[in-house]
Amino acid sequence: PMVPYTIVLFIWGGIIGLTAAFSPDMHKYTTLTEINPHVFTHVFLPVLIFDSAFSLDVRLLKKVVLDAILLAGPGLMFQIFLIAACTLVFLRGLAWGWAEALLLGAIA
Repeated sequence: PMVPYTIVLFIWGGIIGLTAAFSPDMHKYTTLTEINPHVFTHVFLPVLIFDSAFSLDVRLLKKVVLDAILLAGPGLMFQIFLIAACTLVFLRGLAWGWAEALLLGAIA
């Protein structure tokens, strides 16, 4: 099966980034990392979203929309609370309260 181009771009970018970290000659190829992150997001994110929406199979979306909503809502809340609870149980040395643990769960 074909690998999505976004995965290939991610892996290729990681290889170039790691190479540039250890080789000063590669720095000229990684100057894009020095631009403002907001500009980067506003330029590339709409293109990626449009491409994904344009190639979307509507019949498949109708089949999985309920599962996606369940994962995006209650599934996300379950994950946040699970990570927070595990943080409070296993990382007691941090002396965190529920607020910090829930924040970690939301970030993770």
